Amino acid sequence: APNNASLILVGGFDPAVAMQHIREAFSPLRPEAPPDPLRLSEPDQRGERRSDLVRPGPADLLSVGWHIPAASHEDTSALIVLATLLGGWRGLIPFAAGDWRSRSNRLYRALVETKLATDVGVRLEVKIDPSLLIASATLASGSSPDRVEEVLDREVDRLRRTLPAKAEMERARQQLRSWARYEQDGVTFQGILLSAGEGLSSWDFGERLVAQAEKVRPDRVRDVARKYLVEEHRSVVRFHAQESP
Repeated sequence: APNNASLILVGGFDPAVAMQHIREAFSPLRPEAPPDPLRLSEPDQRGERRSDLVRPGPADLLSVGWHIPAASHEDTSALIVLATLLGGWRGLIPFAAGDWRSRSNRLYRALVETKLATDVGVRLEVKIDPSLLIASATLASGSSPDRVEEVLDREVDRLRRTLPAKAEMERARQQLRSWARYEQDGVTFQGILLSAGEGLSSWDFGERLVAQAEKVRPDRVRDVARKYLVEEHRSVVRFHAQESP
């Protein structure tokens, strides 16, 4: 129904002509009563969850996920800065980054530069419902999952205990600004950003979120780390790779 839909147009076009086509295509549709909102919510996690998977694969993998609130929550901007400091920011549209990985983050320095892992990353799932912040590491050959998890826990604990340095915060802001520009390179990504923003809150949600993140202070990063990166609300998955038969 038109009263429960959004239409996004991006690119070079004549607005008058576009509106004519829109009216022709959509004017026959009539408003309908919107569906009732879902009243279900996921129960709070009380206690760490762990899983070990043994499957054929190229390398061992460690993933740790923590519960975070919906994108509209006031803590989201600080969580974005936290994710950037810990594992690098790859934008609101994850696939826009391709194979690029940030090297100016704590997990890269602690795990990749020390040869414990070949790849690291942190993904913050920006969704209309509560979601996850996920830190992952692809283990180097011969690395111990226990050792990699120990180092990851150490870096998370640093975020909870100490304030990020001024220079580190500025690098994070620069990375956020760069990706905000990169994600708008081309009408396809612009359309995706606008439509995703409208679905989450409003069409300019992405711009407002980046602007808020640029104003986040170091103490806010420490506060959200203490609030959300806690063991009783996390799930740990270890993937143990086997050679294919």
